[in-house]
Amino acid sequence: MLDIVIVNKMSKARMLWKILKQLRLGEVRPYEDKKYHRTDIGYFQTNKLTIQNPKLAPLHIDGDPAETSSSFSIEIISKAIRLIMG
Repeated sequence: MLDIVIVNKMSKARMLWKILKQLRLGEVRPYEDKKYHRTDIGYFQTNKLTIQNPKLAPLHIDGDPAETSSSFSIEIISKAIRLIMG
């Protein structure tokens, strides 16, 4: 699963308080939960996600600049990596 964190615009002091509260509670709500949409910091898990980027904001993948797009999809491919331990 992908861990998705959405942080709405807020003051740094409020953000610190909200992050500490989130860590203490450790809540993961389904995106469909109506309470989720009223939070300042939302956290949910999914196996695929489409991101709309109409203003073509810069894109970074693992800290490296990448070509941006107006829309892109991210999806977990199950069993794509086989781990061999010896």
